[in-house]
Amino acid sequence: MQKIAKLIASETGSLSHVFHRGVAVSVASVVLLLSGVAVASELAGTWRGALTRDNKTFEVEITFSQAGYFILAYTNNSGQTRSVDLTTPGQKIQYVPPGGGVKTIVVDSIVRQPGRLSFVMRTTFERASGGYLDQRYILESLDFELTSQGLSARLVTRSATHFGDKDLSTGGGDESVTSGVLQKAD
Repeated sequence: MQKIAKLIASETGSLSHVFHRGVAVSVASVVLLLSGVAVASELAGTWRGALTRDNKTFEVEITFSQAGYFILAYTNNSGQTRSVDLTTPGQKIQYVPPGGGVKTIVVDSIVRQPGRLSFVMRTTFERASGGYLDQRYILESLDFELTSQGLSARLVTRSATHFGDKDLSTGGGDESVTSGVLQKAD
């Protein structure tokens, strides 16, 4: 039995050393978990302020979950407002908006870093009515970063629209940049 104990001690170091190594790993794990919570909670809550696009300013309110993810709120054709955290690439939200048609939102990518959240999402809308087809495609790149002034927000939107019937189709594209700094509301 003593030979086995000596063999184990020589192979793995002293039992005291093994114990201290285990404590160090446990403490490091707790620190990493807590730092992840701290990073996530930096953005958590509601942020308000003015954003500017094409020399026009408008008020916005943006909310992040306790985990630090962007919360998308939408209203369906029944008048119900729903909210969903955008958390993973490939995440898909599909619903019928007021006025009909079908709206589909797909998350292309999400990058989380300390004090920062960036993501790209695609939105498509299609509606057929009276022999006409209305199609809209939007690609949005959103970037939120904590600064000493507040939460810097930048949204780059690329859109394309098509409207027509079986004989004629019109449409076009557009790109816009919306930006500003928001302040924590809660």
